[in-house]
Amino acid sequence: MEERYYWLVRSWRDSLFMRIPDALYDSWDENDLTQPSRWLRWENEWLGLWYHPKFQAPFFECLVEGDDEESGWFFPDSAEIQKECAKIRKSIEKLGGKFVEPDIARHMVATVDRDPYIRTDIVEYPLVQLLLWPESIPSPIEPDSRSIIIKVWWKVFDREKKHAILEPEANCIVERLEEESNLRFHVKSWIANCSSSGKLFINAEIQPLSKMGYKTTTDFYNDIESTVEEFILHLESIISTYCGFRRCSRHFWEKELLISFA
Repeated sequence: MEERYYWLVRSWRDSLFMRIPDALYDSWDENDLTQPSRWLRWENEWLGLWYHPKFQAPFFECLVEGDDEESGWFFPDSAEIQKECAKIRKSIEKLGGKFVEPDIARHMVATVDRDPYIRTDIVEYPLVQLLLWPESIPSPIEPDSRSIIIKVWWKVFDREKKHAILEPEANCIVERLEEESNLRFHVKSWIANCSSSGKLFINAEIQPLSKMGYKTTTDFYNDIESTVEEFILHLESIISTYCGFRRCSRHFWEKELLISFA
């Protein structure tokens, strides 16, 4: 847990946070500035968050750093990340933006949204890890302490203009999806910009609220699979009332989230 928390804090502190006046926000595209990973409204300004690539990959949990020479992929080159952040910060400060210290930014985000630091008393394991490397999972585990989370990503875009929708409209979709939480499923949602293309994506985490008990993970999921798919289609019908969308494929998961579907 301590190692996991260390990597979380490190990736947050290697991220960039800037306060952006309304005038600069409104002329963002005209100034050809790098889109942040996320926008949040803060008082009469905007808070722009440029996340470290590792911070945007919550599934990719490597708790022990490799010793071999090929383990450089474990954490992206900090010097390169800092160089890029410094470049973005300089260009924004010239136009009136203000830098925010990471520790202060954490509390600002927690105030208007939720604490960006994930809970370290809960560990997430991608299904592929359970299937291919079960020996990496601590054992024994109390069976009823398990919980499945189904994560879905959609690329969202304006149907007519074929480009990404605006951030405020995406925020409305996120709020609407979370309102669909019910007695069967809890929904958490947020938006993110693709690190390579700048396209806008919306994520939903769907957590079944029924207890797994002593069923195997496979049996439990088989029992709820059709209901989950119906619920995802319901969420997609909501998204479709705002904009065009496409459910993300294996390519997105592998390229953007570093999740390999072996």
